Amino acid sequence: YNKWMDDLDDEKMFFTNKDIAALEPYKYKLDDELLSKDPAAALSFFSLSTSLYRLRLQKTDSIIQAVLAKPIDFSKAESITWPYSGYAANESEAAGRWQKFLKWQVLEYVADELTDDEKMISEKIPEDFSKTEIAARAKVKFNELAYIKNLLQDPKEFIADKEDDYLNAIACCYDPHTSYMNMKKK
Repeated sequence: YNKWMDDLDDEKMFFTNKDIAALEPYKYKLDDELLSKDPAAALSFFSLSTSLYRLRLQKTDSIIQAVLAKPIDFSKAESITWPYSGYAANESEAAGRWQKFLKWQVLEYVADELTDDEKMISEKIPEDFSKTEIAARAKVKFNELAYIKNLLQDPKEFIADKEDDYLNAIACCYDPHTSYMNMKKK
């Protein structure tokens, strides 16, 4: 259970406490599921976790689109501790996490652009900051949406990839050295 949840959302950016509460009852029943003769019962945790994950990816896509569609407000001081140690309390908090994360990514891109010539960054806001910020938002938006799109793929590939990941999580629990073998040997 823990390995699978870490594989899906190790940085605690997608799932909320409500999602985890829906998945938690399976935590100590996965071995029973695996031994079940009923195929539907054997995959109930996997099906629920992947459907919730897919839903969260789609919602995250919308959050990224919304946050990076307009200039980011850099006037208020914020801090981010990333990766998060716990899941978001609700969808609003999850959106806030993504807003801070994207703000950080944009600032990191801007800082990289300003230090390309190995010069020190001034405490003053650069004259071309808005131009650099627009480019940074576009770059971050492209990268993050490409990441989400790659995860979602088409539905059949998404399920096939997640099935492989799930079976690897199970195999890792029984034999942690399984990941050291190449695919042919595995």
